[in-house]
Amino acid sequence: MTMILSNRGGIKVPFFPLSFLVIMPVLNYYLFTMKSINIFLVVIISLLLSSFYPGSGLEAVEIPLVDNRPVSSAGFGYYQKQAIRKLAEGAIESVDSLNLLVIRVSFQDSGFNVDSTQVPSHDSLYFANELRHLKEYYSGASRGRFSLHYDLLDEVIQLSQPQEYYGEDDKEWSSKMVEMFMETVDSTDSRIDYSCYDAFALIHAGAGRETDIFGDSPSQLWSGFIGPEEMKEILMDTLAAPGIPTNDLEGGNIFYIDNILILPEESSQDGYTFGSLGIYAY
Repeated sequence: MTMILSNRGGIKVPFFPLSFLVIMPVLNYYLFTMKSINIFLVVIISLLLSSFYPGSGLEAVEIPLVDNRPVSSAGFGYYQKQAIRKLAEGAIESVDSLNLLVIRVSFQDSGFNVDSTQVPSHDSLYFANELRHLKEYYSGASRGRFSLHYDLLDEVIQLSQPQEYYGEDDKEWSSKMVEMFMETVDSTDSRIDYSCYDAFALIHAGAGRETDIFGDSPSQLWSGFIGPEEMKEILMDTLAAPGIPTNDLEGGNIFYIDNILILPEESSQDGYTFGSLGIYAY
């Protein structure tokens, strides 16, 4: 559908008027009772008549412009804004892709359930399989237009604090998640080239608070995402950097990690069984 520049400082995306939906079934009935099956004729006549119907004409949804680019701050995150910009500039790629680095982290007081008697054991093969399902989901949901490439670090990084330290205070969730990833970078930077990736995920030991049905696990971590804008805001007073600095370079400059995805080891708890794919994909 063609995007039309608005003279009110925005972009309008037109759609069929409501009158078209009212008129078309009526014409359809009469033309078919006359033993005519010319659908094309029905559509043409309906569109012509709808232009004379009260309230007709192409209506539009307007997206405000920022710096002469269509970006709305309401309801859109950083990556949605980037997608809108690309759409307006005609720069959408036919097949998009994302390189994701996934690292598992445990706490001082809890780790992953790798009991050999448990089926399945939550080892690296288990999470490789979960990520494979995630890749397949995105490929299918996008009809092949989005490809997820991922690397899963073999080892589990142990954090310096118990789970309660990171998860108890909801108001400090964002800063605690950044702190958690900074610890992870400190432990892995010498053997990982972070500049090879677009996105970064931590899978922490234990379930996430979003599936705490009974509400009796206040120290569990909420699953969530921190984007570039929020990351910059969090680090403004401490590092004054756009992200978590690494030892890697990109174009001769320091490479910063500017996004974090927080995911749980599992979703089932309190006697209820949930699949993790929904949380991972969301």
